[in-house]
Amino acid sequence: VKQGVAAGRRPDLTGGGLVRSAGGWSALRAMRTCESRMKGDERILGQGDFVETVLKAAQENLDRKYRIRALGYDFDWLVSRVLGLFGLTFNELLTGGKQRRMVQARSVLCYWGTRELGMSAVSISKKLKIASSTASESAMRGRQIVEEHGLKLMEEDKSENPRNVPYYLLSHRRRSC
Repeated sequence: VKQGVAAGRRPDLTGGGLVRSAGGWSALRAMRTCESRMKGDERILGQGDFVETVLKAAQENLDRKYRIRALGYDFDWLVSRVLGLFGLTFNELLTGGKQRRMVQARSVLCYWGTRELGMSAVSISKKLKIASSTASESAMRGRQIVEEHGLKLMEEDKSENPRNVPYYLLSHRRRSC
């Protein structure tokens, strides 16, 4: 800091803000004639490429949520999907038990609800009659469960396990039959 004070005021580091970031007034005029736009002030957000990458990822996420909603998938559909995957009834899901299957089903439901449908943890918690902090924690657990077991929200890919049922449920069902 002492060395910087000794250097005094430097025109390349003072004033101008966005104008300086763009490369001066002439660069701004050239951008306007080319109809080119800056996605942000790189003094704050970093290089334009980084900003473009982040915006593209956010747009893809948003597009997926809208596509899912446009196909008619809502929370009720999500509940039936999760119940089918875990072999539970709606009452079992709402009982709040700590059995592994029930906890995992609620966790996946919270994760897909927040991630894929764009619902808030608060709205999910009200529907499941749990605390909002519990819904948030469940969503984090749900992400791990989905990744570990390769669960899919929609039955896009047909594999050996066409219903995307976790392996431990398949073995459980075989024993009970």
